[in-house]
Amino acid sequence: MAWIAGGILIVAILAVLIPRITGGRGNTGPIARVSATPTGKGEAGMPPPATFTVRPSPTTPTIPPTATATQPPPSRPTATPTATGLPTVTPTVTDRPTATPSSTQPPTATSTPPQHTGRLVYTRYGKDSRGDIYTYNLQNGQLVRLTKEGENHIPRWSPDGAQIAFTSNTGSGGELFDIWTMAATGDNRVRRIATGAWDEYPAWAPDGKRLAFVSTELTDGVANAEIFATDARGGTNRLTRNKSRDEWPAWSADGKSIAFSSGQKGTMDIWIMNDDGTNQRTAAASPGDENQPAWAPDGSAIAFVLRKATEDPYGDIWLAAPDGSGRVRQLTKGQFAATPAWSPDGRWLVFSRWQDSNKSGLADRGDESDLWVLRLSDSALSPLLVAPGSDGSPHWTR
Repeated sequence: MAWIAGGILIVAILAVLIPRITGGRGNTGPIARVSATPTGKGEAGMPPPATFTVRPSPTTPTIPPTATATQPPPSRPTATPTATGLPTVTPTVTDRPTATPSSTQPPTATSTPPQHTGRLVYTRYGKDSRGDIYTYNLQNGQLVRLTKEGENHIPRWSPDGAQIAFTSNTGSGGELFDIWTMAATGDNRVRRIATGAWDEYPAWAPDGKRLAFVSTELTDGVANAEIFATDARGGTNRLTRNKSRDEWPAWSADGKSIAFSSGQKGTMDIWIMNDDGTNQRTAAASPGDENQPAWAPDGSAIAFVLRKATEDPYGDIWLAAPDGSGRVRQLTKGQFAATPAWSPDGRWLVFSRWQDSNKSGLADRGDESDLWVLRLSDSALSPLLVAPGSDGSPHWTR
């Protein structure tokens, strides 16, 4: 591979990464306690879920132009996440996780609606735009900061919930990102994948033995993201070979397929391929950008974010049928939503929701994001974790 040198890569990526998670009110107050329960109807006039509708073909622009934005959280390496203006993470969590809260730990959002169980892992960004990994226990409200050094993004639970894979530039001098793993407690951190390029978007296979990830190299002099996967023997296999961005891999429940976002046709669309990279086909396509796919636990649908062309880089959540029929269903409207992830039982989606604090009509610098949940049965929305800082890329385990 013709891997890009660190300095050239950083310059090449400045145009894309900055909008991945930006903004912040500079709010340094304590974490808010969330007590809201789902309503029968989402905010901003969000309609109840409609049935799937069939579009003529993935390339026909038939998705209704209702999305107002999508957030590409840490997307392929196109900028170092060092933009200023994000809110500060209040120094209220111990550097290393502890089994039980101590008197020095911060107040936590303990009033999560009782129907939620399990644990979240997510990224919180401070006013210096540096990301750290946190976990949040949905039963007792315990919030734990797992990382302190470097920049850390896109955490993902292993299938058994014992490990977390994430992207970090720790130990690289800040120039390159690698794939790391650590225990759910934050211990035993290991650099798992380091190709010498920019490696990110880790995704565990259901068997827990393989990791899909994205690595960036030069294709015709342009920084280009491609998808790779490790195998059970420790080798690495390249799955995509496109002169376009390929990112956000997400495994099907049976481990035989991978959904991903690709710009093969000009705009970013949702694609599916076999786990060896063969049989690539579209699952959702429109004149806008579809990104951040997340496969349902039962394999019945793929959640993704749709951003209309030429609009703010944050959007709304949709579902796509994985059978290639082009059937889609809109779940939110005008929510500035990003990075959806399924609950283990498949009844909920957690996502990052940006607040338009400056009333600009956009999710931009000066805004911040919180974690919300959407109930699939009626598209009801409710806040899950509201705290100083911008929270994104959540992932849910039991």
